[in-house]
Amino acid sequence: MTYNGNTVSEYYVDGYGTVYGYFVGTSTFNDLVNSHRAELELDAYSTGSCDFNNIRAIECTVSFSHTRPNGVFAGDSGYGEIIAGTADNSSAFDAFMGSENHRY
Repeated sequence: MTYNGNTVSEYYVDGYGTVYGYFVGTSTFNDLVNSHRAELELDAYSTGSCDFNNIRAIECTVSFSHTRPNGVFAGDSGYGEIIAGTADNSSAFDAFMGSENHRY
């Protein structure tokens, strides 16, 4: 099955069962963030491994929180950040930069 031109896959999440979703590349988002950080003379931002980010996205389908389903704070485990309500990399970047806690 496809949705918005993306292949929808099913994933099993321990304790929750099967969830469905798809992933969109983040390289454009990363470029926008790192361009902004370079203007501020800050080190490049790393989004971590694609596998970690995909796992985090799956987890958010069952628990949309900064805390992973196993109770561990996502920031302490090296997993990706969550950005909701955006349709593309540009609007995700605007949301990220609009958050005082995430901007730097």
